Amino acid sequence: MPVVLAQGYAADHGAIEDCPEHGLWLAVIHQALVDLGDGRPEVRQDAIALFEGSDLLRVMDYAGVDRDHAPRLRTIAKELAEASPGSPSPFRKLARKITWQGQTRTVTEWSRVVGMQAQSIFHRLSKGWPVEQALTTPVRRPYGCNPASL
Repeated sequence: MPVVLAQGYAADHGAIEDCPEHGLWLAVIHQALVDLGDGRPEVRQDAIALFEGSDLLRVMDYAGVDRDHAPRLRTIAKELAEASPGSPSPFRKLARKITWQGQTRTVTEWSRVVGMQAQSIFHRLSKGWPVEQALTTPVRRPYGCNPASL
């Protein structure tokens, strides 16, 4: 759910595929969420610092994620930080297997095959899109994002 919150929003607006810099900053948010479940205290503390400080808003801006999502993202981060290390990860959903054209693969594997971010596919499927449509519909480019200028 946490990564869907960040990447799902950006995927709906095309930020991931059309603005590589957005994808990189989303990866920062994603990694910080993953680090909250790390057993090493110093790694967890760095991740907690991101979500508790003002840097989160800057990273969200760079990622193309609306600041209105900050309170929810902070709540999710707090819940992850309070969970014991080693508890089931919310990121396991990317290992979900789906079948299309007679082939069964994980969402992550399909993302490589079709050239789309895994979170875009997962977000679409969680919204009830048919598998074929989720895997073949191009991602929209967000307003104000010009990949040619990167």
